[in-house]
Amino acid sequence: MQIYSNFAQTYLTSNIDTADTTISVATTDGGLFTAPTLAEFELLTITDGTYWEVVKMIDRVGDIMEVERGHEGLIRSWLAGAIVKASITEDTLDRFLQKEQVGSVLTVFAYQNFK
Repeated sequence: MQIYSNFAQTYLTSNIDTADTTISVATTDGGLFTAPTLAEFELLTITDGTYWEVVKMIDRVGDIMEVERGHEGLIRSWLAGAIVKASITEDTLDRFLQKEQVGSVLTVFAYQNFK
């Protein structure tokens, strides 16, 4: 289940390469983000202002986050100082359920069925 943080943003404190699955963020800024539990995740964007990568944060302890890389595109190497922020992405919006009330019957359908 996807969980969300409100406008959380920080930066990487060390370089990461394409094989890394943990990221370190600025001291005490980890607390701006959720702390996923079993079967939960939060989508984050890492960006340098030109390029970006969406990652799934699956665990957070303090300022260290465990992530699944390349969630919606390419996996990149990042330098310390790259921005890390909570994100609503195309995948997030595709998974939202849409509701339509018809008389006393509630019909629920997934948006992606209507693309």
